[in-house]
Amino acid sequence: MRRAHLSLLLLLLQLAGCSLFAARGPDRLPRDIFIPLEPTKQQVLLEGLQRSDSELQSMRLLLESTIRKGVTRQKGRQVVVFQRPDRLRAEFFATGLNKLMALVSVSGDAVGLLDTDSQTFYRGSVSVETMEQVASVPFLPDELMAWFAGRLRIPKADEPFSFKGLIHPESGQIAAQLHLADGRTMFAIFQRGSKLDLSQPVTEPLLLSSLEVTNEFDKSLQFSATFTYGEAAFPERISFFLPRR
Repeated sequence: MRRAHLSLLLLLLQLAGCSLFAARGPDRLPRDIFIPLEPTKQQVLLEGLQRSDSELQSMRLLLESTIRKGVTRQKGRQVVVFQRPDRLRAEFFATGLNKLMALVSVSGDAVGLLDTDSQTFYRGSVSVETMEQVASVPFLPDELMAWFAGRLRIPKADEPFSFKGLIHPESGQIAAQLHLADGRTMFAIFQRGSKLDLSQPVTEPLLLSSLEVTNEFDKSLQFSATFTYGEAAFPERISFFLPRR
């Protein structure tokens, strides 16, 4: 079982660093209480998500992480640079040491992992399963880049998917359910969702408040994450939980 917290220092925006806290994994999101939006508002929401996602093209981040697995707790730093859709490099350093512990590189359809402790190198094809092994999150590279920025990656027009915009009948909170061709379903609740006006195009970034990922072909996948924001439209902290790890 793995619990992890990422405090994001967005170097491009020169934000201050964030402190780390030990906490349990996020609760399962209450998707059953949401009901579908009107069709026209679902389309406005989808187009707003596409716009928010398309605005993100490249980023450089300094991450501080706390990873808990059983009684073991490990802290570290990571430097992540990406250029969408398919170029990503992540360098992992132990806290207090200016020594590279591991390196993950994604270019096109290939992913490589260098472990400097064991002096081993792995190279394989990009897949959700491979990315989960090297990054502990069930995302393809382009999805991972959007996740780092608190966005929901919407598939391109030539990628099969189904989308459903949802609303909480009491609070008015806005959510979305995205079902992908590989069997994964992403259920997202959005920051400031109860204040969204979907009677007109959404121009402000649609930021994730929480995200849950499951897979109809792999019932053991129950990934969940929550996002904390400061003044900027990017997460200061992401807490995620992957129980099968």
